[in-house]
Amino acid sequence: MFDWVSFLRQVSRDIKLWGSLVFYFFMNRTFMMFYFSENIAELEKTSDILLSFLNGSRYDSMVSAYMVVIPLFFSVYAGFSPSSKAPDKVRVFFAAVSIALSTLMFCVSFEYFLEYNDVFNHFLFGLYYDDTKAILITVWKEYHPLRYILIFLVAFIAIFKAAMMLINARSNSIELIASKINTRPHKILLALSIVLFVFFASRGSLGPRPMQKYDAEITGNWFLNKMTFNPFMALKYAFQDYRKYYSTGGLERYLGKNSIEDALQYVYGSDIEATQIEEYFSKHAGGADARNIRHIFLVVLESFDSWPLLPKYRSLGLMNGFQRLAEDGFYVKDFLPSSPGSMASLSSIISGLPSIGVPINYMYTKREPLPTSIASTFKRLGYKTNFYYGGNLQWKRLRDFASEQGFDNVYGTQHMNESPVFNEWGVRDEYLYDFITKNTSDETPTFNLILTTSNHPPYGVDIYEKGFHLKELPVEFREMHTSHKTDLKHLGHVWYSDQSIEAFVKSIEQKWPDSLFALTGDHYGRRHLSSNPGIYESTSVPLLLYGKKALEGISFPEKTAGTHLDIAPTIIELVAPQGFTYHTMGKNLLTPQNSPLGYSYGKIIAPGFIVDINSMNVELTDDENDLAMYDLPNIKRLHDLSSAIAWWQVYCGQITDTPDCN
Repeated sequence: MFDWVSFLRQVSRDIKLWGSLVFYFFMNRTFMMFYFSENIAELEKTSDILLSFLNGSRYDSMVSAYMVVIPLFFSVYAGFSPSSKAPDKVRVFFAAVSIALSTLMFCVSFEYFLEYNDVFNHFLFGLYYDDTKAILITVWKEYHPLRYILIFLVAFIAIFKAAMMLINARSNSIELIASKINTRPHKILLALSIVLFVFFASRGSLGPRPMQKYDAEITGNWFLNKMTFNPFMALKYAFQDYRKYYSTGGLERYLGKNSIEDALQYVYGSDIEATQIEEYFSKHAGGADARNIRHIFLVVLESFDSWPLLPKYRSLGLMNGFQRLAEDGFYVKDFLPSSPGSMASLSSIISGLPSIGVPINYMYTKREPLPTSIASTFKRLGYKTNFYYGGNLQWKRLRDFASEQGFDNVYGTQHMNESPVFNEWGVRDEYLYDFITKNTSDETPTFNLILTTSNHPPYGVDIYEKGFHLKELPVEFREMHTSHKTDLKHLGHVWYSDQSIEAFVKSIEQKWPDSLFALTGDHYGRRHLSSNPGIYESTSVPLLLYGKKALEGISFPEKTAGTHLDIAPTIIELVAPQGFTYHTMGKNLLTPQNSPLGYSYGKIIAPGFIVDINSMNVELTDDENDLAMYDLPNIKRLHDLSSAIAWWQVYCGQITDTPDCN
């Protein structure tokens, strides 16, 4: 027969152990916040501190719950064997191990934060590849291990004894509760309550999903957001990031049997002698078109692809705003994103390197800006550099990555408290643009990189409230509408994105007429009217340079083609004085070329055609095309070797015989 009194007594002790561990994490977080309080000295909202504690307790609940799972199983066993001492012995063992590990993690994370301004991150695992002996010597000399051993012992003994006193404190309430559990429904309800408690405690959430990494980013203060992670959760996410860091996909698929010298010679020519790869990227501004542009806005629009701009789709009116702007700007029709994903494309724009399947936003190989970094280049030109994201900056290490690559200021939803958040991806585009407008002034020239979020599932904008004109798909499009992924809701969000960017451009232009805008999509939208769109429709994004005053007097080339990598050098050449040195793997799109070309992550584009490199399928996009002028196998090789050079730059930077640059 099951002994409910013994079972409840043991379970209550497990819950006390869980509570003790949660409180221990709370004490550690309190100490860290007090010690590093200079990071919140100028905090505008003191309620953010409470938010950090409350959110952190949810992560603490998860870790503490996992630490008492095994003791809970032995508590069930106590119901069948009331005289057994095993449950208490197991609990004491796990309490000792849990408190010891927690104390050790607290000590290590404290010193780690002093060095890296983070509880833990994936750079920790990269130390494995460093000089182990040198690291141990440094630890011995700089981090006073004997002091921490003493702190560890004192803290462990004090916390362990306090926890045991709480856990073993006798209470008559157990017998009282057990006396009330005298019917089968009551027993089932009690057992279910315990199971649910463990379930929700281990998830840190009563919602439909457990707590995840990006849930930590709830305030506008980076320090408070980092403090929400206890050392165990920080270590877990650091290891996940570390695995991404080393998932390179292999250099061989790009370089093949060539050496890095072969690649550099093929792409850049044989007359360059250098020891660092970045020297091959060096260019000097011509200065012929240099002009005084006060504010520059490079807007990367979520899932903003080219197909709605094609003649056969224009009557849908999805991008009328973009088309109106294009009438007075430079529209590049033959244009490709850096990758099929938002972060990979954004990383390419920020870093100035082509997307190579390596998540460089997770990499610590260079904690300083890359030579090709767009932000660092514009800083040298006298611009204050701002990065704006309509979503959560915890996503993909975005805040840290943008800061590492030279942006002076990084803004996300945490800074837009007055803007309604319409789904988990962030604020509506109109509120993002409103924040940017309010944050822009006459004081300093600015370069602003912006990433929007509205045109993204689950598509939360009330499009008809905003004035979307399509109540049903026009008759002429119904036959071609074979895709189940595309509906009026999606089309309405394409329209909303277009309307919002046009309104933003016009608003800024009215206040600062000499502003320059570069508008593009982060990647193709993956939603089309046809379930089998062609290569161009399923791949291309547009690029528009706009600014009536900024572009005044410039002759635009009749034919051009490019990718995200070409945006930076194009804008730089518009503002840089003659002789200004900068680094880029792209080209100036405003300079006429004999054979315009863009190649990016498996695709090649040129005026009148596009090629899938993997299959070498060619699709003509215009009856008047220059396909005969191009040597496609050589272009494919150019694509591959350029990617290999980018890989080498990321991992090494030096020109060596092997990619092992450690």
